Amino acid sequence: MRPRSTRLRRLLAATLLVAALAGLVLLARQESGPAPVARPGTNPEKKSADGPTLTPPGGATAPVATRAPTTDAPATTPASGEAEVAAASELSPEALRAAIARGEPGFDVLASRLEVPPVGITPRWTPGDEWLVETWYRQEQAPTRPWSGPALWRFKVEREVGFRDVPCLQLSVTRADDPTVEPLILWIGRDSGRLVGSETTVVQQGKASRLLDTPDDGTAADPAAVRAPLTTAPVRLPARGALAMAAPPGALFAHYRGLLAAPGDTPEGAPAPGELTGAGGAHLDIEFKDPHDGTTVRQRWSDSDLRWPVVSRTETTLSIRRG
Repeated sequence: MRPRSTRLRRLLAATLLVAALAGLVLLARQESGPAPVARPGTNPEKKSADGPTLTPPGGATAPVATRAPTTDAPATTPASGEAEVAAASELSPEALRAAIARGEPGFDVLASRLEVPPVGITPRWTPGDEWLVETWYRQEQAPTRPWSGPALWRFKVEREVGFRDVPCLQLSVTRADDPTVEPLILWIGRDSGRLVGSETTVVQQGKASRLLDTPDDGTAADPAAVRAPLTTAPVRLPARGALAMAAPPGALFAHYRGLLAAPGDTPEGAPAPGELTGAGGAHLDIEFKDPHDGTTVRQRWSDSDLRWPVVSRTETTLSIRRG
């Protein structure tokens, strides 16, 4: 009986030993997790602030150049009309012009993509033409630089006449809201568009006298900007044929305030964009220098009515044509 009991004890001890070893192996796997997978040419046991390291022959390590992490911009949902405007970039110029002419929202911002050649501006006058201009004046001496006005000026093309042997159109400029202001007379060369002469009233020591100025003898053929001296009347014209940027009907016409004046810097009482002469139609924008003092003049003209600019702006004046 003794030999049999000895064999049983040995068998039991071997079974317990196998079970213990299996338990230890299982516990070790749970604590360590899955074994790391090393990429070819890298040493998974070494880390660097500059990224993973390569293990070249000999065991030395060198940092691998890394690129800063990038994040994709968050997806945005286009606002109403933006998708249509984005799609408009694929339209032909003819289709884009048609969309702008129909007044479809958002399409006016794409007008700059239209390749419209600049257009030369030439005022078109006929004896008997008449229009009004409202002008606001900035008070530069006041701390807040407020606007005064508007003064209401009436322009009239009186007749064709020879002035100093130069064929001219004679214009009269009067104050429609103040009949005590003496008229300004202008003679504009019919062919050159230059200011050949002007007559205005000058008051000195309480005495009024008429002053005749003849800046042009009529022999100069090159174009020149027009500005009448010694007057506050809004007489500013670009040189005849000066190139202006053209825009199709409906394109940004409503934004004249932003184009010609600083935001929030428009005088109180200035007309709304839709009230401007030629609003919604094609227009021309031009910038030039005042021939007397070099002041920058910015203007918008209606392509359908080139008698006078619709809007004319300097640092100290804003003029709006009415009718």
